[in-house]
Amino acid sequence: MISQLTGQVIQAHINSVVLDVGGVGYELELPTRCCSVVTQASPPVTVITHFVVREDAQLLFGFSSISIRDAFRRLIKASGVGPKCALAILSHLTVEDLIQCIEQQSVTQLTAVKGVGAKLAQRLIVELKGALSHLGQYQTVSESAHTQYTQLTEVKAALLALGYRAAQIEHAVQQVSMLEGSKQFSCEMWIKHALRYLCGEVMR
Repeated sequence: MISQLTGQVIQAHINSVVLDVGGVGYELELPTRCCSVVTQASPPVTVITHFVVREDAQLLFGFSSISIRDAFRRLIKASGVGPKCALAILSHLTVEDLIQCIEQQSVTQLTAVKGVGAKLAQRLIVELKGALSHLGQYQTVSESAHTQYTQLTEVKAALLALGYRAAQIEHAVQQVSMLEGSKQFSCEMWIKHALRYLCGEVMR
């Protein structure tokens, strides 16, 4: 059983990557959300995996967190849900959104996923009721890193719009990242501290 792989992404598509692990390229299929996290992370990147062996194929699925993989494993145990359908659901919904859909019996949100009809949505609500609640109680380092990456992208875009050069912005962001508590900064706080640096003020 392959439970995780650590290496460097050498090819990336919307729903798949090739991960180089010690010179061996592993092709993994991932939910779109996970693919985004994995391709944007600094190498080496660790991908949580689920290995499927069939008569006609051996398939390796990848995820950016254990909670997403566990949700995938629970989904494929449901009647009428194969790996492709489970990937589609987890591409469209976060684990938290999926839990909310099930608990609130939201057929509409589930049928918004390509390949999920009303009958399947109703079946999922019945079969998964209460089975996923524990998965929403933690967030992985990779998910946190993705959130911070998105935040910094917004900060850099705002500073570029103010007329600062990319090199200046990178230096300012590096300085701000060294401040105590920077991981909890809002976008506004990041911009405020970055501007202090860019304007030549001494940051404490």
